[in-house]
Amino acid sequence: MTTIDKGTETRSVKRTATTVAEKPAKTATLTIRGVDERVRRKIKLQASMNGRSMEAEIRHILEEAVRPVNVGLEFYQLGRDFGGLDDFADAVDEVIAARRGGR
Repeated sequence: MTTIDKGTETRSVKRTATTVAEKPAKTATLTIRGVDERVRRKIKLQASMNGRSMEAEIRHILEEAVRPVNVGLEFYQLGRDFGGLDDFADAVDEVIAARRGGR
C-alpha cells in the first residue's frame, strides 16, 4: 500500500502486482536470409489478421511446426467437427475420389 500526500489531502493507493508472460530460460536469435518477398508479405498479412507482430507470428509458426501431435486428440476433434468419424471417412473418400478424377 502506498500513501500519497498532496497538501491537505492524503489518500492511500493499493498497488497490485502485475505479471508478465514468462519467457523461456534460454532463447536464441535466428537470422533467415533469402526469404521470398511474397512469403514475407503473406506472413505480414497473417500476423496482422492474428493481431501479432511479424516476429511473434514467425515464433508462433515455428512453435506450431515442432509441437508434438496428439493423434487421438486430432481424431477426436475431426470426429466432433464432422459429426462422427464415419462422416469424416466419407469426406476423405470424396476428396480422394475427386483427386483421382471422380473414380
